[in-house]
Amino acid sequence: MFTIVNGIVQWGIFFLFVHFSSGAGWVMIGFAVSQVASAIVSFLTNRRVTFKSKASKLHVFTHIGFYAVMIAWQTPVMGVLYDNGLNEYLGNLLAGMVFAFFEFLFMKFVLFRIKDSSETNNSST
Repeated sequence: MFTIVNGIVQWGIFFLFVHFSSGAGWVMIGFAVSQVASAIVSFLTNRRVTFKSKASKLHVFTHIGFYAVMIAWQTPVMGVLYDNGLNEYLGNLLAGMVFAFFEFLFMKFVLFRIKDSSETNNSST
C-alpha cells in the first residue's frame, strides 16, 4: 500500500512538471523533484511501518546522503536517455524501478541497522 502512495506522489509531481512546463530542462527538474518527494514519503512510511524503526538524526542524514548520490547519478543518465529519444514516462518508470530496488536494499541492510549512540545508551539501561 505504501508503495502505491509513494508512486502516486512521484508520478503526480512528475506529471505536473511535464505537462505544465516548457522545455526539456523542466522534465529533468521534475524528475529530480519527484524523486526527492518520493524519497521523503518512502522514508517516513518505511521507517515506521515496514522496518518498525525509530529514526534518529543519523538515520535521516544517512538517508539524505543516499538519495543525493542516487539522484546525482540518475538525473544526468536520464537526461542522456531523454535526449536520445526515450519517452519521459518510460524513463521515469525505469529509473523508479532501479531506485526502488536499491532503496529497499539500502534501508534493509544499511540504514535501519545503524545504531547511534542514543540507541546504544538506551538499550544498555
